[in-house]
Amino acid sequence: MPQVLKAHVKEEILKSGLSEFYKTGYDKSKIRDIAIKSNVSPGNIYRYFTNKEQLFNAIVTPVYNELKIMFKNLNASGASSTEILVKDFADMLVQITKKHRYEIHIILSNETILPNVSKDLDKMLEDVILAGFVLKSDNNITSNDKIMIKAYTESIKKGIVKIIEETNTKSKLDSLIGDFVKIFF
Repeated sequence: MPQVLKAHVKEEILKSGLSEFYKTGYDKSKIRDIAIKSNVSPGNIYRYFTNKEQLFNAIVTPVYNELKIMFKNLNASGASSTEILVKDFADMLVQITKKHRYEIHIILSNETILPNVSKDLDKMLEDVILAGFVLKSDNNITSNDKIMIKAYTESIKKGIVKIIEETNTKSKLDSLIGDFVKIFF
């Protein structure tokens, strides 16, 4: 008789995988360690996920999709001033980071595992930063501005990772991300 897959076991594997990928990164994470944290055998994990990459994707893809929707909505909002854009951008980052702090950390820290995600995320961040530059400069974007936009994009990604690593309360996370984003505009 085939074994029935159980939702609570899958959830425990996902939770343990999230913890392991956050603490050790994708490359150093092992299915064996995730199995121990999940109180299942490594073989049982493979009944739910064919490999470590599929488990990883099951953890980060829903959050990445949520992030894409948030960026799409932010870019479609048509902020009329830099102040509104900064506030909306900071609010968006705070909201998703408070809800999915570990997944956001994993997404921003594992660029080699997620090259397409990383490129897409860079583009989404660059679009928001570009909108801020456009609002400040009346559509007069220079080649130097384009370089600065790319530098800001990298700084924001690395800064959010550092804030997540160094912050243990949601209220502190809230204020630090808000203050951090304001620096760039």
